[in-house]
Amino acid sequence: MKEQMDPELRRYAIRAPFSPWILKGSQLVLPLAFPFVPTPGVAVTKEQTGEQTARVFTPKGLPERAPVLLFFHGGGFGYPAAPHHKQLAAELSKRVGCRVVMPEYRLLPKFPYPAARENAEAAWDWAQKRFPGQRMGLVGDSAGGTLAVYIALKAGSVPVMLLYPVLDGAMETDSMKRYTDTPMWNARNDRKIWEMYRAGAELSECSPMEQSLPRGPVYLETAELDCLHDEGIKYAERLIRAGIPLELHETSGTVHGYDAARKSRVVRECMVKRVRWLRKNLE
Repeated sequence: MKEQMDPELRRYAIRAPFSPWILKGSQLVLPLAFPFVPTPGVAVTKEQTGEQTARVFTPKGLPERAPVLLFFHGGGFGYPAAPHHKQLAAELSKRVGCRVVMPEYRLLPKFPYPAARENAEAAWDWAQKRFPGQRMGLVGDSAGGTLAVYIALKAGSVPVMLLYPVLDGAMETDSMKRYTDTPMWNARNDRKIWEMYRAGAELSECSPMEQSLPRGPVYLETAELDCLHDEGIKYAERLIRAGIPLELHETSGTVHGYDAARKSRVVRECMVKRVRWLRKNLE
């Protein structure tokens, strides 16, 4: 597998474990590291969004009526936001010229569906009141992509950016069968996540592939060596058939979570595309 990967990503080719005990440990450790991640030129504050909180990223000199992005972080619905999520949120806020709101949400294993969805919806409702009349957009990576789709269905024609998203609880695609032991994420972990997350809920309730489509424009990135690759393509095909404006980018030599390699060529190129698309669709 490493031979197929972009050489700049190989140092990130770790096996990310997924179990209730690992998740509980990460929920204690990762928040301790978060405050020490620098965000030069971007102020990071916390605001209450109901029962949960959200981090708000505001670049220096940003106009009060600037657009707002809600960024739902990934982590299999069980890991808290990682340092690279904070760096990505800060970079998007500076380069796009917007506020980025990163809501917290209740996590597995203690809180299965619909807890995260309820928190995401509460964050959206809060943002509508906190920033009335301002242009809004949605971003979600991995499992955060699931939450971004939920909100896109609620929010109407807002733009939504999906980065290697979790979209299909059926887990029957070719890439799901092929990538059972890949770094960062794989089919074994994906089956665990859906088992924990669903907790008896029907796929029609919680799997975006079984639901209606966003009405606004969609930007979608996939990773080549990722069990989630084919469901991203399948979702893109649904969007195309429905006439939804779509910008699709299939990255090569990449594994799930490649954003962690912030200085790599592939991530730098992706950031140019993301920023351009967001600026265009948040005008």
